[in-house]
Amino acid sequence: MANVWHGIRLLARISLNCTKKDNINGLVRQFGHLSTAQPFMPTYCARSMLLKHIASQNAFIQSSYFTSTANNNSPMPSESSLDTTSDYTVVEKKNEGEIIQNINTAVENKDSRLFAVVHICGKQYKITTEDIIMIKLWFDPTIGDKIRLEKVLMVGGKDYTLVGRPILSRDSVKIEATVVEKTLSHYRVKYKYRKRKRVRRFKLSRNIHTMLVINSIEVNPIKC
Repeated sequence: MANVWHGIRLLARISLNCTKKDNINGLVRQFGHLSTAQPFMPTYCARSMLLKHIASQNAFIQSSYFTSTANNNSPMPSESSLDTTSDYTVVEKKNEGEIIQNINTAVENKDSRLFAVVHICGKQYKITTEDIIMIKLWFDPTIGDKIRLEKVLMVGGKDYTLVGRPILSRDSVKIEATVVEKTLSHYRVKYKYRKRKRVRRFKLSRNIHTMLVINSIEVNPIKC
């Protein structure tokens, strides 16, 4: 509050060209709000009067500004006169049908190697044909089972990429894999010790790992 009051006093002195020796009551008397017959006024009254005077001065400045602009026939700047330059410019806008046709042409050529991002057991894996991925959680299929991965988040090649929202449909992409191995991980040691409490706990744990081989990734043409 002290800093605010010092700022008010500074504004009052600047507006009246006063020095630091002038006290608060003297500043208020120069505003014309007090008569010279009053020798003393409480500080809070002087503060309130200073605030009212500064507010009135601001209102007077704004009113004089609007009066001068009205006399000069120079209106306030409108939104249309401001700089509305965009961050980009559309050079060429392609049609949706043309984009789909280009993607279908690239799909039918099958020149590039395809990749995909799949969701298995709560994790995402980026795969391609003949990759071996390791799933570090329990997976139901047994060794030798051929499965189809349903949750495909993304698939693409050299010239295009299809992104699901959140996954691609079964009609557009097909990924097949084979379970080749189910094994246990290396031993993990869990040791707990509390000094001077005769508490010692030693435990070994192993997690189940499932190995998958990606057989094929197929992308079908997009239907309009």
